Amino acid sequence: KMYLFLTNFMYSEHKKHIQGNIVLTYLLGKYPNYIFNYKNNQYVGGSLTAHNYNAWHMFYTKEELKSIGFKSIGDNVLISNKTSIYNAKNISIGNNVRIDDFSVLSAGDGGIDIGNNVHIVIFCSIIGKSKITFSNFSGLSSRVSVYSSTDDYSGGFLTNPTVDEKFTNVISGDVFLGKHVIIGAGSVILPNVTIGDYSAV
Repeated sequence: KMYLFLTNFMYSEHKKHIQGNIVLTYLLGKYPNYIFNYKNNQYVGGSLTAHNYNAWHMFYTKEELKSIGFKSIGDNVLISNKTSIYNAKNISIGNNVRIDDFSVLSAGDGGIDIGNNVHIVIFCSIIGKSKITFSNFSGLSSRVSVYSSTDDYSGGFLTNPTVDEKFTNVISGDVFLGKHVIIGAGSVILPNVTIGDYSAV
C-alpha cells in the first residue's frame, strides 16, 4: 500500500509540477531506499539518485540543458524548467550554477555571461540588449531585476516595444557584477552599472 501510495503521489505531483515539494521531500527522506518511475507510474526499486531528485524538483536534466542551445554551459548546473530563456545562443553559464523558478533570462546582442558558483533566486529578471556579467560567486535574491536596456522615462519619448523606434529613446549599457557580489531582494539594477567585488546591495 505504501508503494502504491508513493507511486500515485509521485505521478500526480509530477503532472501538477510538484505542488507538494515539502511533502515529497519528507516522504523521500522517510523512505530513501525506494525510487518510483513517475512517468510509467510503477515501482522500480533502488535508492535515491541526484538525477531522480532533480527531476522530481523540476530542474532541467543535463540532456535538456544541452538541447536548449546555450553558447556554453558548465557542470553541475541546475535550472528550473519554470524559467523563461530567450536567445540562449547568447547566454554562457559556468559551473555550479543554480537558477530558480520563474526567473527570466532574455539576452540581447551583448549576451549574458554567468560565471561559476552563481545563484539566481526566484522571480528574477535579467534582460537587455547590452552585456550582463555575473562574476564568480555573485548572486541575486528574489525579485531582483537587472536591465542592460531601459526606455527613456523623461517624458520626451514614447515607450514600449510596440512603438516605432523613431519615437523612442532606448538606453542600453553593460552591467557588471563583480566577484562575491550579493544583491538583496527587490533591487533594480539599470544599464551602465558596475558593482565592484565583494559588494552587497
